[in-house]
Amino acid sequence: MVWSFFRNQGRRKQRQRTRGRSPASRSRRPYFENLEDRRVLAVFTVTNLTDAPVAPAGSLRDAINQANASAGADSIQFAAGLTGTLNLAAGAGNLDITDPVTINGPGAANLTIDATAAVSRIFNIEDTAGNVAISGLTLTKGNAGTGAGGAIYSASLGMLTISNSVVSGNTAGTGGGIFATGDLIISGTTVGGAGAGNTSTAQGGGIYAGSMLMLSNSTVSGNTASAGSGGGIFAAGSAMIENSTIGGLTAPDANTSGVSGGGIDA
Repeated sequence: MVWSFFRNQGRRKQRQRTRGRSPASRSRRPYFENLEDRRVLAVFTVTNLTDAPVAPAGSLRDAINQANASAGADSIQFAAGLTGTLNLAAGAGNLDITDPVTINGPGAANLTIDATAAVSRIFNIEDTAGNVAISGLTLTKGNAGTGAGGAIYSASLGMLTISNSVVSGNTAGTGGGIFATGDLIISGTTVGGAGAGNTSTAQGGGIYAGSMLMLSNSTVSGNTASAGSGGGIFAAGSAMIENSTIGGLTAPDANTSGVSGGGIDA
């Protein structure tokens, strides 16, 4: 009887403790909560300045291919101390970008991408790419033939940002240096230069901006649109220019065109 008494007393106390809990506390149970995607975006490192139609491991072409295959706005950097000239290989073609990416070069004075042997433009940014940013590079001798964008062609409606770079000595039918369909931001960059201008046969010897253009702390000089408008810049949309130089009055600094807007046609 004694054991029964204490057992019943324990049950009564347990019922009292249960009755004293709030409905919220009685209903709490462990559960799993779906959190937002917090995937760390990838960083790909360029370790050499080689190129070939089949991308060599550690090359810029290889890094871009890996970034294209990795969903999200990944970034590409260059190994410390890697400087010189990256010559795009004959038959390799342009560097195709199909996914958002930031390419951080070591400085325009430290690394040049030369497309002489490839006889192609340098960067081809496809319409799927979204936002793309390129900095710290010199881009030269890109050749798009009668196409658009000698050094950089962007069909993306995302934002193309070019900073602290040099785009010189490139040729195309339209946009001798740069052709951008979407918004274009250029800062701290030289497009052309004395004796190193970009050339086009139609609009935009240096730059063709299909949408908004923001140009700051930059120089656009020595470019030519031989049979079109906008020797330096052809802006099909709005253009905002700040603390920048658009050519000079005489060669080789002056931008020239065959129709109108030697410096800029907007």
